[in-house]
Amino acid sequence: MSQRLGRRSVACTSGLPCILAACLLSTHPVRGGQPPDWIAFVGSPRLDIPYAIAVDPSGSVYVTGESDGGEPPPGAPPDICDDDDVCLDWLTAKISADGAELWRARHRGPGNSHDDAQAIGVDGEGNVLVAGRTSAPDSPDTFTVVKYAPDGAEVWVRSLVPPGGCDPCYPAVAAISVDAPGEVTWTGTSERFEPAPVPRYVGSFVTARYAADGALLWSSVETPARLPGMPPLPGIQSVSGDGTVHVAGVAHDAVSGVSSIITAAYAPDGAPLWSRRWPQPTALGGPAALGVDGSGAVVVAGSIQISSTDYDFITLKYGRGGEELWSRRYDGPGAPEASWDGATAIAVSPQGAAYVIGTSQADDGRRELALVKYSASAAYVIGTSQADDGRRELALVKYSASGDEIWVRRSDAIGVPVGSANAVILDTDGSVLVSVTGGNLHPVFRCSPAGDLLERRAYESPSGIADVRAVHLEPTGRLYLACDARRPYGDVDYAVLRFTPAPPELRRGDSNATGSVEIGDAVFTLLYLFASGETPACFDAADANDDGSLDVSDPVATLIYLFLGGPPMPEPGPDGCGIDPTPDGLGCLAVECR
Repeated sequence: MSQRLGRRSVACTSGLPCILAACLLSTHPVRGGQPPDWIAFVGSPRLDIPYAIAVDPSGSVYVTGESDGGEPPPGAPPDICDDDDVCLDWLTAKISADGAELWRARHRGPGNSHDDAQAIGVDGEGNVLVAGRTSAPDSPDTFTVVKYAPDGAEVWVRSLVPPGGCDPCYPAVAAISVDAPGEVTWTGTSERFEPAPVPRYVGSFVTARYAADGALLWSSVETPARLPGMPPLPGIQSVSGDGTVHVAGVAHDAVSGVSSIITAAYAPDGAPLWSRRWPQPTALGGPAALGVDGSGAVVVAGSIQISSTDYDFITLKYGRGGEELWSRRYDGPGAPEASWDGATAIAVSPQGAAYVIGTSQADDGRRELALVKYSASAAYVIGTSQADDGRRELALVKYSASGDEIWVRRSDAIGVPVGSANAVILDTDGSVLVSVTGGNLHPVFRCSPAGDLLERRAYESPSGIADVRAVHLEPTGRLYLACDARRPYGDVDYAVLRFTPAPPELRRGDSNATGSVEIGDAVFTLLYLFASGETPACFDAADANDDGSLDVSDPVATLIYLFLGGPPMPEPGPDGCGIDPTPDGLGCLAVECR
């Protein structure tokens, strides 16, 4: 049974177009956080920074990044490793489902210089594929892929010199995909400096695919970027079930002054299918995420810079053959001279609905969660940002199939602490799950296809854990984080945290979530039911007689219990917090029980 929204419900039809509508309704903030199931620390006595995380079906976790191995390059003085940008290796580790480290592997490039792993994936047999950069003082930097066996043994190493054989090149792997046969596809960027005739960087987007045995199946290069003193922004990538590869990036031509969002598609054998450029006003901003629907259409979301202090969401949709279907900007109500809006993540359903997560600014300077929805092959855009008074809001904007704005809802009612929205996924039942990280609190909330807010909880990491570097969110609400662990004397290690949602606790009859049951709870429920009052944060708590529905009999039961010596309230009762033993599906937002 779904939660009743009463007179406060948002008018909409059932299905994906209504997702998140009711998330505007609860004003009870997340007050505290559930601690992690476990924390696994991986590192050396020096500097270790995680950059990517992956989880296999058994629950084992894989993390990779850069680690200061403390060994200087050949011929270099021993103290050169005191520089944090030298003597860096790849460090990859596997952690069991119960948080125990199973193995770790260090990869050192041929020059023993600045090497850093940037992406990780796992194939169906438990082999681990890691991609990143390796460098050497007297040779070009290279894109590198390392394959590890399930026990951590190195199987093969493959390197690809960026276009132009440059030194340095600054190659950066932005995304990696591993499919069932064990083939791996990655995309990234590199740049080289040309001092004449005009000092500039020439940037390239590089995509490559390797077979399971390490054979290079194909590679493709686009060289669209001529940048005044800056490299192209990292690319993004998606590999469809049929093996089609879509990539997107941004580049600015310093000569012509034209800046473009570039989206391209490659066939499974690497043959170019199409490439499209979408002009943007300035060199900054660009795509941050893309997804592909069941028809093969690709949706790209990110940000564009309108002025030095004004950024907007940008969402582009291309058909299977590369035809532009539509492009839409979302400009929040913030003042044009200082409005920071930008998307950061996306999830696309087979039917074409897309959910894009990003940032938006309010008209009074507050930073908000913003959700933009494009209907019919839709896109929802949701994000977070910092308010001048520290408050957070959720905003929902609905667009028609042609992109016309139908309505806007903005509210600080969701009570999400300061942070950044970083992941949005769709469950098989059509519900949408969003995670937010900020400081040590990491809220997660879910809404049903009808727009009901089904759950909202906060996970909390302990002090000393900072800088969330990578996130893995599962449809169950389980959350994995790769963070920095600050150690004494400047040491930094990987910290891998797992959070599993616990059943929410409630106090029976405490409809207004004040921590006690009194006449105000009955009044609160009556106002909700009949006078457009505030929505209870926990419907199971407001269901005072535990009959599986919220109606007038519940405030009556509360009043009889309080003033007429009525029967005891059902478990967990009004005197303490506990779990509802009745599986009625009424729902609770997992806010802290007081």
